Amino acid sequence: MQEFSVRILTNNKKRISMEKHKSYQRKGGRVYSYSIIILLMIATGCDNVTSPDTSINNQQSAIQSSGQINAQDASPVKIPGQYIVVFRDHVQDVPGVARGLLQAHGGDELHIYQYALKGFAVANLPEPALVALERNPFIAYVEQDGIASIGSNTVQENATWGLDRIDQRQLPLNELYHYTATGAGVNVYVIDSGIRTTHEEFGGRASLGYDFVDDGKDDCIGHGTHVAGTIGGETWGVAKDVSLIDLRVFGCSGDGSWSTVNAAVDWITANHESPAVVNMSLGGLFYQSINDAVAGSIDAGLTYVTAAGNDGSNACNYSPASLPESITVGSTTDTDARSGFSNKGSCVDIFAPGTGITSAWHTSNSATNTVNGTSMATPHVAGAVALYLENNTNDSPADVWNAIKAAATVDELTGIGEGSPNLLLYSLFDDLPANGDVPTTVTIDADPSPAAFGQEVTFTAEVRGNSAVTTGTVSFISVGTCESPNATLALEVALDSNGEAFHTSSTLSAGDYTITACYSGADGFEAADGSVELTVNPVATMTTLTIDPDQRQYSDIVTLTAKVSGENPTGSVTFELLDGSNWTEVANASLSSDMASKEVQVTSAVGTATFRAVFSSTNDNFSGSTSESEVLTIEHEDATITYHEDNPAALQVSSAGGDLDAGELELLVEVQENETTPTMAAPGDIGLAGLSVQLVPVGPGGTVDLTCTSTVNGTGYSAFNTFTCTNSGPMEVNSYEVQVSVTGDYYMAQPYTDVFTLYDPSQGFTTGGGTFELEGDRVNFGFVMRYNPAGRNLQGNLLLVRHHSNGTTSRLKSNALGVLTLGSGSGFGWASFDGRSTYTSWDSSSDNYVTAGNQAFTVYLEDYGDSGISTDRIWVKGSGAFNMAGTLGTASNNTEVLTGGTISVPQPVARGRQ
Repeated sequence: MQEFSVRILTNNKKRISMEKHKSYQRKGGRVYSYSIIILLMIATGCDNVTSPDTSINNQQSAIQSSGQINAQDASPVKIPGQYIVVFRDHVQDVPGVARGLLQAHGGDELHIYQYALKGFAVANLPEPALVALERNPFIAYVEQDGIASIGSNTVQENATWGLDRIDQRQLPLNELYHYTATGAGVNVYVIDSGIRTTHEEFGGRASLGYDFVDDGKDDCIGHGTHVAGTIGGETWGVAKDVSLIDLRVFGCSGDGSWSTVNAAVDWITANHESPAVVNMSLGGLFYQSINDAVAGSIDAGLTYVTAAGNDGSNACNYSPASLPESITVGSTTDTDARSGFSNKGSCVDIFAPGTGITSAWHTSNSATNTVNGTSMATPHVAGAVALYLENNTNDSPADVWNAIKAAATVDELTGIGEGSPNLLLYSLFDDLPANGDVPTTVTIDADPSPAAFGQEVTFTAEVRGNSAVTTGTVSFISVGTCESPNATLALEVALDSNGEAFHTSSTLSAGDYTITACYSGADGFEAADGSVELTVNPVATMTTLTIDPDQRQYSDIVTLTAKVSGENPTGSVTFELLDGSNWTEVANASLSSDMASKEVQVTSAVGTATFRAVFSSTNDNFSGSTSESEVLTIEHEDATITYHEDNPAALQVSSAGGDLDAGELELLVEVQENETTPTMAAPGDIGLAGLSVQLVPVGPGGTVDLTCTSTVNGTGYSAFNTFTCTNSGPMEVNSYEVQVSVTGDYYMAQPYTDVFTLYDPSQGFTTGGGTFELEGDRVNFGFVMRYNPAGRNLQGNLLLVRHHSNGTTSRLKSNALGVLTLGSGSGFGWASFDGRSTYTSWDSSSDNYVTAGNQAFTVYLEDYGDSGISTDRIWVKGSGAFNMAGTLGTASNNTEVLTGGTISVPQPVARGRQ
């Protein structure tokens, strides 16, 4: 809540005649501390909303903590050198005397008062001049001027109820505002922070009278615009056709001074057009000059409505609230209790709504705000005065007050405080219409409100005139009006002894309704109606999702099941999959009872998939709802690798002494989904399977990655993905283990291994060979030998010997060599020969198959000599990874040491055979 205050330090030497002061004893004695307050507590937001009573208590605490001056403990703040000088009544030439005194004593002229008050305001007055002025026989008294300041804000959010309250005698409110006049032709002068005259509430009826701030701006704190809106706004105003005249005395900082307020009162007194009323939603601790100024203006025929103040204390200690001739207004809440902040006591004349009042605001031409304060109560009364003056244009201020007091509602308020009158503003000055029937009000309540579809709602209609009306009937209309009902809940329900009629219904569908209670009228009571807004909400539902099972392989089926709470909900469920940040529909199922289920195929990659279920009702009686997300864990689907049996086990290099050219090696591999019993119509997409083929050397050398292209053949579970894998670059001579594995985020398979050897006969003894697939299989190897027989022909056997780990050897193979004829003409030369030999996996010496792994072998030549009898054994030892054992024979001078690789003997595997 926000409070605007002008704190004014008075001169302790001021002189006030006892006769003048006695005229104010009806509203209490004076207090020597002075404060002018724009009596407002502003709610400028829509959060941290509190009840009116709580807001009031908070506001009171805020006032005390922020240094608000109390009537009992005032400590005014002075404006140095600035004073209000009031003349005695016999002074005639006010401007001449004032300016003569200023010329004689010094100081700067601020204002000259000659209509409501006689005197002037001066700034920069020399200290010696103050004493001289106080002793001057023309001067009644001198008061020191004060400065305005703005406090803090508290938030409250209430729709206005004030108009609704002032046109009826008792609660409850009926949300209607009746009026028989609009204030047309009446002028209301608003002394305040200014008016946003362009606001749509005023419809061109607001204008500037005089801007005493003179900074080129309109209302920039909202207070004056809000007050004017309550007086005469089109929507929020009591008197909707009045003319509003702005007397701006508070600037954008909230600053002002008593001397400026006095100047505004003086200007109105001189320039007003009757009929007129002045609203002063401001005030402060008792201050003589403002009371005198307002009293003089009232004597000139102007009715003044003043705020009681917001300190919760005795209004007689405040100005202009303590002035007997003004109408001083306290504030009430929507429960007919005095607002906790409102001043009280015998100087209060009447109460009006002031807590939670909505009206125009200064921030735009359509802005509104809801605020609290006696500042908000005061314009209700000023507007009612305008309604009265429309038809009673020549009435004096005393006549106006008598009419307001006579019309006021009596004894409806609580907590008004000792000495306060129990009078509440009533804006209709004639209770009875022309036919003499008592007007009635109908209020209707719905419990509960809002309600849910299918829930029983009890409607209670109460009919009141001057008291409870017990004759006649009430009809409850759900669609239409009393004159043209389109749908009814109940007809002609009798009123009971308390003036109430009841009806209970559970048949309303979800939606927004205006339920109207139509009173028939009887026995001297007018027919009337009242309405209540009722929202029937859809039944709130809650959707839960289960995934069964919650862990599956790619392309398998899961069952999504949604359960929807509520009493027999109807509708459908959409099952959605989270795709990045978006939800994508994967299935839809109608609700059966409260369940919906759907089987879906897992199409996501390995990892997790997030699903949710969204329920949509087929009518408005059930709300839609979305389940919490549920997660499915996805694993690889099983697949089978088939390595073609036609794939080569060994290849010879493309050219002697070189490598295998790119693309010369081609291996075919097939991958197929491993499903023997399909569980749904469509299998997975085998085309999503990837393949890795690597040739890992048995001996030294680098791994070779083959490049594979794939083609899917067949459909359904018969589909297979054929990969053609080739070497993308040259390959070096070596023996390799072929390692085949399925890759990607969808399929996995048992890895497959095989053997491939690349050999070059020109490099000497180089192994060929491959895999022992079945018992008795043979493996090939090629060789090249260069031999110098010292002018002899060579004949004999080439033997392959296996060396065991225990030191023994086995003769695996003996190949006879044909007679090699050397070139003639040289006593010493080389003869080259090559051959191809095989050996089986059976080791006859150990009566067992060759053990898997890399084996050590010896190759030697048995030379039979010319006679065919073995005379020489020529050992040939390999180098590097070939690891041939043995030593060179005696004829080493006849032998060239050869290089080679390793014969690899892997475990027997089925090479694509079933």
